[in-house]
Amino acid sequence: MEKIIVWGTEKRAAMYYRWLKKNFEITAFVSECAGESKIFEAPVLLPAETGEAEYDKIVLTAEMRDMESVRSRVVEEYQVAPDKVISIDELVIRDDGTNDYVEYTTKRQLEVVREILAATDEEVADYNWMYDRIIRYGLFCFYDKDWDNIPDEYNWAVYGLQQLPEEFAKFCNYLSKFRFEKCAEIGVYRGRSAFVLCAVLARKNKNLSYKMIDIFDRIDDFDEFKKLLPQLEKCIPSTSDDHKGEHYDFVFIDADHSYDAFILDYNNVGQYAGFITAFHDIYAHEYDHENGGTVRMWKEVVERTPDKKHVIFSVRPDKWMGIGCVEQDRGKYYIFGAHSRGQTTAVYLNKIYPQWELCGYLVDNDEENPVNIEDAPVIKIAGDVSFDTNARVYIATRSVSHEHIFAALREIGFTDIVPVDVALDNALRNEFVREYFKKGNRSFTKIEELLTAGFEADDGRDNTAIYVVRSAVDTALEKAVDLNECERYIQAGRALTDADLDGCSVFDNTGDNISSMNRQLCELTALYWIWKNANEDVIGVEHYRRRFILPEGWTELFSGGKADVILPVPLYVRPSLKGNYVLRHDETVWDVMMDKIRNIHGKECAERVASFMEDTGCYSPCNMLIAKKKAYDELCEWLFPVIFAVMEDCGQIQDNYQNRYPGFLSERLISFFFYMNQDKYKVVYADKVFLK
Repeated sequence: MEKIIVWGTEKRAAMYYRWLKKNFEITAFVSECAGESKIFEAPVLLPAETGEAEYDKIVLTAEMRDMESVRSRVVEEYQVAPDKVISIDELVIRDDGTNDYVEYTTKRQLEVVREILAATDEEVADYNWMYDRIIRYGLFCFYDKDWDNIPDEYNWAVYGLQQLPEEFAKFCNYLSKFRFEKCAEIGVYRGRSAFVLCAVLARKNKNLSYKMIDIFDRIDDFDEFKKLLPQLEKCIPSTSDDHKGEHYDFVFIDADHSYDAFILDYNNVGQYAGFITAFHDIYAHEYDHENGGTVRMWKEVVERTPDKKHVIFSVRPDKWMGIGCVEQDRGKYYIFGAHSRGQTTAVYLNKIYPQWELCGYLVDNDEENPVNIEDAPVIKIAGDVSFDTNARVYIATRSVSHEHIFAALREIGFTDIVPVDVALDNALRNEFVREYFKKGNRSFTKIEELLTAGFEADDGRDNTAIYVVRSAVDTALEKAVDLNECERYIQAGRALTDADLDGCSVFDNTGDNISSMNRQLCELTALYWIWKNANEDVIGVEHYRRRFILPEGWTELFSGGKADVILPVPLYVRPSLKGNYVLRHDETVWDVMMDKIRNIHGKECAERVASFMEDTGCYSPCNMLIAKKKAYDELCEWLFPVIFAVMEDCGQIQDNYQNRYPGFLSERLISFFFYMNQDKYKVVYADKVFLK
């Protein structure tokens, strides 16, 4: 075993003591300060005494910024051969293949972040699972000379978490159940706790923002973590003074630990948190001399919030550290907009955050609006009306109105204003559907969840085709979007026009087809043509304006046996699939459909359809899907006889929009078919994009 002298007796020596003890024979420590005679079984020498000890290497444990000056002094002043001197960083990484210690640490920490992002709800809420990740992530050494009285598994790292892992693991478990939009961490030092917390919270909401607030930028490899965590926003240099009065859902305060600075951070930002304000080092008595420090501050915050729930994670309340949380439980919000978009947003939020309180729907126009929507009032923001301006306002209207609405709300005094844009609507819908399906004991699996799980399979692209439906009456896209290697255009309704569309390679008037019925059936003529004429193993249907968002490697789901069908993330409609249809379309058509299902597929099937349509509010829209050919064929064999039978009875409807009833019915019937066959087919869901 190689013999070494450890140059230094401070924290970096402590961090690596166990690892060094396991892998080398420590013959001595060197301290430049007299006083210590022995650490465990090894003597402590002064620098001039190193020649008295037997060694193969001298291992330097100075801080990285001081390493070269210490190396020079050891070589020049104490006459040690240069090849006998090695830094602890060089020693750690010499067999790892990385270039430096920062790269070595970052690589390990990025792996942990990836695991957290890919974890299930059960895993990230499990203490042992999270504790193991935190240990592997690495801890900054906060012990001094008590080197042997620490758990064997502790993994020291210069750029590690300045946390007790038992506390921080439970803190992460606790936060994992929440879904936040806006977060801020005040005092991030090297950013290592922010990276872990952001990963935990981003699992629930990929569109959250996580501000990192600090005076100094000491964050190494931020760009590498930003690639995994695009939610991160570095607000450096800044202090809580620069963010005074800003509203966040979650605030974590861990900056200057004097009482005056800590309470200022709370007064500036922490007290405005909508849901959780968290503090680190609530039992850190080493700051008591700073006007009472963090201990005094936490006691005062608890006294100021007697009506709030206080949650504490602590291993050593008698000595140090500790994480304290104040659950603000405000959860009050308004929705600007009282029509379908606003009402759907309210349904999403109520399902995701049942503890929140909807204060009302806000409007500023003279349209005829209801007095109440269920139990919430509809309030016109005019005249002498009082509002709870501490509440959040979600703007659920068309984006063209947002600038005007922002100005009107700010004039009233609202500051926490969130527009429901495409990204937020998509995120809320996904979370809502997950909870909605869970309540109905149904599985909701996103395509990216399966890909991150990891498996090997042929990519399957050679025999996969997604047919993108176009027609002669389409309006042009603002900007052309290239097809991916599996997509190809199919011209629907080709029998009704003399012209081939540029770029189309497939036409729905060849082979067995119903192209001449396109004015009423729309994309269903393409759906039918694919059923009867396509022969790829995996086939799909998209619209020229609506495309699936498919991650890299998605075809492997089919070749690897992970999926049989991809459907769009379901859309929610009120009050149910049937109720929504009869409100917007001809109820007679619906009744005919139910009668035809009974005649074609039997009474039991009709009863299941009726129950599904009356009890369910979610369906995958747009008649889009990607499926193995067998599943696709079986769907069409079940679906088209019903559609044709309804058309035979109902015929043409004068109104052009209402005449498209076959497509409106089929959207709901496709969703039912795969619900009915959920034990037979593995269905996964993908988001879609609307192209302007």
